Amino acid sequence: MNRKRITWIIAGMLLFGGCLEMQATPQFNQKEIFTMRGAQYEGGMTAIMKELSEYIVYPEECKAEKIEGPVTLTFTVTKEGTIDGIRVVRSTHPLLEAEAIRVVKKLTKWIPAQDNGKAIDAEYSLPIVFRLPR
Repeated sequence: MNRKRITWIIAGMLLFGGCLEMQATPQFNQKEIFTMRGAQYEGGMTAIMKELSEYIVYPEECKAEKIEGPVTLTFTVTKEGTIDGIRVVRSTHPLLEAEAIRVVKKLTKWIPAQDNGKAIDAEYSLPIVFRLPR
């Protein structure tokens, strides 16, 4: 297995969590086991959605202009379980973007990613879709 493929698989594992078993080259007949788990929110995605729905205040200007759509944020969940470096990847409107950043800062129950049992910093992407009631 070439180095690029291993790096890509490991990066994918950091994002999605899980366990990966790779065999070394046949002449050595050895196995290396890499156990990785991505960052998680205490209570999972259900807890994130519940808290976001409690915290989000739809900007009045966006309500008046019927502006809705997705805002995708990426941030680092540190090895201490805190959020750092929030970045906007996709945004529908600056006011929705600001509200998404404000509420994500309130999400404080992060469980850090792990690499072979050791807590590590990991990137996390979170799409938030703003929709007006119909």
